[in-house]
Amino acid sequence: MWPTHEQFTLGTHSIKAAPLLDVQKVQLPPLHIKLGLMKAFVKGLDRDSAWYKYLSERFLEISEAKLKEGIFIGPQIRELMKDGEFSSRLVSVELQA
Repeated sequence: MWPTHEQFTLGTHSIKAAPLLDVQKVQLPPLHIKLGLMKAFVKGLDRDSAWYKYLSERFLEISEAKLKEGIFIGPQIRELMKDGEFSSRLVSVELQA
């Protein structure tokens, strides 16, 4: 925490206005996004499984190459995690992963 200054001086830490967000309330992205767990999960799926077919039906805007490599963006992963069919289509081994 640096004191507020009326003018900026080169080489010093100057704060002209109060921050818009409380630094304590800022959260980091979820772990599955940071570590690419979704990518590893999709790459490990059998291409003939019901889960893989569900992914291709669910995300029609994703090309087959991106789906095969498990390339998803954050909103797509969040949407998938909130989906009720997510856990119902997984077999026990996939569900544990």
